[in-house]
Amino acid sequence: MSLAVSKKGLTLKELLQRTSHRNAKVRKDALMGMKDLFLMYPEELKLNMHEVIQKLCGRFGDEDKMVRETLYQLLKSVIFPTCNEDMPFIHLMMGYIFVAMANLAIEVRLMAFKFFYLIVQYYPAAFSLHGEKVLQNYADILQKNQFCLEDKGRLKNVLVGLLRCLSLLPSKKVEVDTFKKEVHRRVLHAYEPTRPTDFAGIAQHHVLIFLWVFVELHFAMPSFSFCIYGHDDDRYFSLNVVIAEIFLHLDEWIRPPAELLEKFLAFMEHALLDKIHGETRSGREKQMLTLVHFMPKLVAQVIGDWKSRLLQAFTKTFLDCKPESSVKLACLAAIEEMLFSRKGMWQPDGYDPEVVGPLITWIRELPVLLILLGDRHPSSSEAVLHLLLDLGRFASPGTFLAKEYDEVQKSLQEFYCTYQEGDKCYGPFTRLPLECQKLSIYSLAYFSHLDSPLLTSVTLCCLRPDLDEDVLFLIIEHLHSIFRRGKIEIQDHLSFFVTLVTRFNVFPENIRSAIEEGTKFSNRGTFKELIGVVFSCLEQMGDASLVLFLLEREILKQILLKPPLDNACAMLRILVRLDSKPTRLSEESIINLSNFIPSYLIDVVHCMGGFDAEPKEAHFRTLMDYIVPCFYMFESSRKLLNLVLNGMGSMITESRINDIVSVLMLMLKDDKMNRIISSSRAEFDHVSHSIRSLKLEDSSLTVGERRRIQYALEQLKTVRSSLDQEMQRAKQDINKRVEGNEGPGSDVLTTPISKDLCLKPESRRSGKVLNKKRSYAQFHLDLGQSDFNFRTCSACGVKYAPGEEEDEKNHKTFHRNYTHGFQYKGCRNERVVHMPCSELGRIVLVLGSYSPAQRNKVQEVVKMMEIELGGGWIFHKLCKARGFLTIIKLVAGCLVAEPIKEAFKVLPCSVDKRSDATKKNSKSDSTTLRFGEIKLQRETTKKAPTVNSLEVLDRKSNGAIVCEEKAVSAICGIRAIWVTPSNRRKRIAAQLLDAVRKSFCIGFTLQQSQIAFSPPKSAGKALAFSYTGTTSFMVYKPNAVDS
Repeated sequence: MSLAVSKKGLTLKELLQRTSHRNAKVRKDALMGMKDLFLMYPEELKLNMHEVIQKLCGRFGDEDKMVRETLYQLLKSVIFPTCNEDMPFIHLMMGYIFVAMANLAIEVRLMAFKFFYLIVQYYPAAFSLHGEKVLQNYADILQKNQFCLEDKGRLKNVLVGLLRCLSLLPSKKVEVDTFKKEVHRRVLHAYEPTRPTDFAGIAQHHVLIFLWVFVELHFAMPSFSFCIYGHDDDRYFSLNVVIAEIFLHLDEWIRPPAELLEKFLAFMEHALLDKIHGETRSGREKQMLTLVHFMPKLVAQVIGDWKSRLLQAFTKTFLDCKPESSVKLACLAAIEEMLFSRKGMWQPDGYDPEVVGPLITWIRELPVLLILLGDRHPSSSEAVLHLLLDLGRFASPGTFLAKEYDEVQKSLQEFYCTYQEGDKCYGPFTRLPLECQKLSIYSLAYFSHLDSPLLTSVTLCCLRPDLDEDVLFLIIEHLHSIFRRGKIEIQDHLSFFVTLVTRFNVFPENIRSAIEEGTKFSNRGTFKELIGVVFSCLEQMGDASLVLFLLEREILKQILLKPPLDNACAMLRILVRLDSKPTRLSEESIINLSNFIPSYLIDVVHCMGGFDAEPKEAHFRTLMDYIVPCFYMFESSRKLLNLVLNGMGSMITESRINDIVSVLMLMLKDDKMNRIISSSRAEFDHVSHSIRSLKLEDSSLTVGERRRIQYALEQLKTVRSSLDQEMQRAKQDINKRVEGNEGPGSDVLTTPISKDLCLKPESRRSGKVLNKKRSYAQFHLDLGQSDFNFRTCSACGVKYAPGEEEDEKNHKTFHRNYTHGFQYKGCRNERVVHMPCSELGRIVLVLGSYSPAQRNKVQEVVKMMEIELGGGWIFHKLCKARGFLTIIKLVAGCLVAEPIKEAFKVLPCSVDKRSDATKKNSKSDSTTLRFGEIKLQRETTKKAPTVNSLEVLDRKSNGAIVCEEKAVSAICGIRAIWVTPSNRRKRIAAQLLDAVRKSFCIGFTLQQSQIAFSPPKSAGKALAFSYTGTTSFMVYKPNAVDS
């Protein structure tokens, strides 16, 4: 042993020797010295563990109470925590403990049980090895119950120790016939217990002894009548709770006599109803936790009126205890177990009528409890929200539970936010931890219908500045999911988006300061991300034209209220995103926008400090973010541009001149706006004239003000000269086309999806070519050798060089993709709109805002379509179309649809179902054959070849279609449809059209006759006639590609 010493200078060897001293104080001091020594020198304990344990085991039966308590604390706080592995001397310690359990002094025996339970806490295997003998000692003490009647404190200590041991026994049901005294074991589904099977003997022998002891206590102890009053009431109550807990543990092993069971149930009812000690209940929270814990098991087992009596008593405890108390938390756990466990009271196929009354009380108490808890007790709030979520999950539509769950909406408004007379009062939702907020959001999905008041409360929480952005986006995503299930009205859902966009508080409000100070103290990034999420949700709601129709009036109403610049810009972006070219906005909306946009543009430029010739990159990029939506609107509506320019001209004042000129300079800097504004020179001249009039009419202007006006006029002059140059260039282009005899079609500028157009058929140009160069061709002799020229595949149209390995490999890959389809692995967020019944495939919708991988797949398919249908017009960048892909392991077909306003009906004469070409043209040539006196008549019938009537008519009319002059309103236009050659004649085109009809407008299925087609070829006419069932199907003119 080393020379480590305690605080009193004693070595470990000296301290171990003093533990056997005849003086109890010396023994106690030695144990305290060992504790100090081991805390200062932990290695001493590890090196001398065996000697220390062997010496201390003799003190388990020490006659002095203080020595035993000191030893207990030494083992608990120092020795056992230091030993991580199982000690090999457990058997040695248990031998000394069993000796102490047989001691004549009852205090020593009780302390021995305490030592045993301490060993089991750190080494649970000790109970499986020695549990039977320990229970035998407990049974021996309880059978000699004379001391129990004399000292209730000792009885409580014995019962508490017994309770700890019984809690370690495996849960196993044993029915005992109290009359025949026979034990029957029940085995369920050949269950093999994970604990040692030696407990079977313990259960069959000792548990019956404990039952007999309790029967004797029942008749021998008047205190167990639960009606004692006096100064010892609390002590008796604690004792009775321990006895009840042991009884409830034994109930898993035995079926007690009915009289004894009635007594225990009566105690439970009286304790929960607070009929025993009403004035001191606050001090008995620990005992009440025990009783509440066993409520689910009792309610599941009892029969008769005891179930309703216990539920009523439990409900009173649940309502009376404080919201933040541990009893309330235990009640919530008990309610969840009683309702939703495997043998709970609430089952999918029905429910117990006796639970209806308490269940209504519990459900209606939950929202009130949430509000009372506030944000001070998040663990309790989380338990309440978990229970609410489970109630919603188990509430089948139309059931009693679902109706009660829907009633919770009214009470939950205060949990989120209340709004009265312009004042918002936020509930605890925004201050709770993230996990609680998620649970409350998830529970909204299980209401049969989300009412407007609750949706308003949730919306107001989204507008709170300190709300975590993850929670904000989770709310938007979850509410949109609820809307898609049909649980939110479309008008309420759109109002939710409009409220977010118009009332979201962006800070700081000054745009320029936000740029200079950075994004550390700004939430503009969050707002931009919010707008992107709103865009995505609006696109998923259906056709953009219908969504615009529903939103247009409300957005214009909010815009005219002149919100902050960020919110106004967001609303303009929504209009641009939903609009098309030319604009779908009504005349009233155009006029309202023309009244708002001039002041909006001036305010944006003013907040940015004007527009310099060479502004900073960050300033210019931010400035254009606010102005570009207006440019898109001007491009869609020239009338709006003219009205805005006129409005600026009427708003000319000395303080606004520089800002208005800056706006015009920004328009000039954009190439596309430069071309558009060239057609509005009259309005532009009106602005210049207004500035010039201000200079001449206002004589009170200072010299500096006049200089600023003159500088503005010079800038406008520069803009005007630039417009003149643009007009001159346009005239020169026209003259060049006239001189070159170029057709009008050559003016169309296309933006192909891919520059790799070598697979596209060659384009043809009309007109005479000037200065034609002499062509030189390489001649060769045809001697039967291999074709070393380019060969054109008759199936896919690709030119390739035979014999070139790489060229043939490329042709083979392209030929396979064109004939059979592309590989498509799918993606996580793909939107499946139709599942055909005939094939193991799916139809996927791809919008312009979807992932690049999905858009690229559509573009690859479009390249194939262009081989047969022509290139550059199907899916260009300005086309607001959506792609539908049919996937049967490979991409088997593609349909491109777009929103339209009008279409024209085809005249039946241009697509005639019947044609003379298909009729049999019979020509009879009768001849007579003679065989002696027999005459035979022969008749010959010649048939014309069968030709498709549509193809005949298409050739006769050169592919032209005759339509009615009057246009009819239409919504959906089929821009192009194509199926791979190997998958044709399998109704894939019809399935694509079915998918479009069902998904183009949310909540509405189009009729077959309501679909319009782009001008079709012969095959397209056949498809349109076959699908619509009429020769008068509708056609429309697809939008051209703008320059």
